[in-house]
Amino acid sequence: MKRTNKFSVLLFAALVVLGVSVASCDKNEDEKTSLKFSKLKSTVVVSKIDTIKISGGISPYTAISGDSKIATATVKVDTLFVTGVKKGITSIAVKDKNQVSGTLNVTVNNPALVFDKNAVEVAVNATMEVTVSTGVSPYTAVSNDKSIATVTVSTNKISIKGVKVGTTTVTVADKDKNSVGTLAVKVK
Repeated sequence: MKRTNKFSVLLFAALVVLGVSVASCDKNEDEKTSLKFSKLKSTVVVSKIDTIKISGGISPYTAISGDSKIATATVKVDTLFVTGVKKGITSIAVKDKNQVSGTLNVTVNNPALVFDKNAVEVAVNATMEVTVSTGVSPYTAVSNDKSIATVTVSTNKISIKGVKVGTTTVTVADKDKNSVGTLAVKVK
């Protein structure tokens, strides 16, 4: 019985040492297997570039987009450049020289509409015209408060008519609502 007891104690001690060794290896491997980025996620507009620093790895880095129809990625030294291609959500997988990896989530948005005026002051019963210079016609426009100002659209011209004194906003969207813009309206 003494022999079985000694064997059990030795087996238990060996398992404890092995468990501690495996646990400590796992912790070190977890710290080693994930690259870090200067941003938690990338939000970029179509045709624009977002710049993100990479750390926790060894250059050279490589980057692969999960969907290159939404966003593309290039790396120079320790900087990741994400270019918006089309509205949507994807991710960028980055690896270093030793195959240490990280993933960055990416959201690509359409650009906001651009107007010749961002704010409009108009008198009661008067009309002010705003021109839309980006996006795709036809446009739609909605007044947030029609009791203060009404709105009509003709090609790329937004006509805002003052109804009563106050402030509101007008939201303009292009074809398929891919790009949207907001105008501040003050009726005096």
